[in-house]
Amino acid sequence: MSPSPRPGMGAIVWPGGATFRVWAPHARAVAVRGSFDGWSDDGIALAPDGDGSGGTWSADVPGVAPGAEYRFTIRTADGDLSRLDPYARQVTSSVGNAVVYDPAAFDWGQTDFRMPDWHALVIYEMHIGTFAAR
Repeated sequence: MSPSPRPGMGAIVWPGGATFRVWAPHARAVAVRGSFDGWSDDGIALAPDGDGSGGTWSADVPGVAPGAEYRFTIRTADGDLSRLDPYARQVTSSVGNAVVYDPAAFDWGQTDFRMPDWHALVIYEMHIGTFAAR
């Protein structure tokens, strides 16, 4: 039985697996492949979400754990494209693979945080008009 739908994009970890979701509005088909399926040529097919008009594709994949590497294969009219997940929270390199990451497992380190003294802070101020089109 697959888990209930989860909001968000990219790899969303749940107990026992992960949901993969990507926006690919012009794709004919989408698959995810990675270390969890031995980098199979076909990968695991994603299905269009909803009525298919939004362009998002997803699949629940049992057995995927944090640390697994993956890429999306996007089938288009011009051929297949192997793409890094644009929502990946961790990657092996800018041209490498996405890594399934569980943000709930992040170690924040010390729990006794104390705000630095004012003389030790660096405060930046920037005017939003600097970045506005003229």
